[in-house]
Amino acid sequence: MTANNSPHVLLVDDEPAFGDVLARRLRRRNIRVTHALDGDTALRMLLNNEFSAVLLDLKMSGISGLEILNVLSRMVPDVPVIMISGHADQETVAHCLANGACQYLPKPCDADEIVSIITRMQKN
Repeated sequence: MTANNSPHVLLVDDEPAFGDVLARRLRRRNIRVTHALDGDTALRMLLNNEFSAVLLDLKMSGISGLEILNVLSRMVPDVPVIMISGHADQETVAHCLANGACQYLPKPCDADEIVSIITRMQKN
């Protein structure tokens, strides 16, 4: 949790419209959201900020979500990563979960479900 006791989530998704809508829905539920449109920006933000969780899109231009997940598992191993995608098969989901993701959610994501997952993770 952050100083004001509200979770701070890094949303990494290269679709601005989807990210804006999801961020707005999460903010209505008292979740602070920082949106990165690409992996390079996300990694820089992780160096300079403290996050409660990362919502990470699987398929992005440039650095893929899987590549970012591999870096995150070494860089910030205590920060939970929730993978999100509209294009994942069971093998890819299993790979994400085996390599550091704590959860996989299909797009479009339900904001209440995300809040529930983050709340549950904060209690552990």
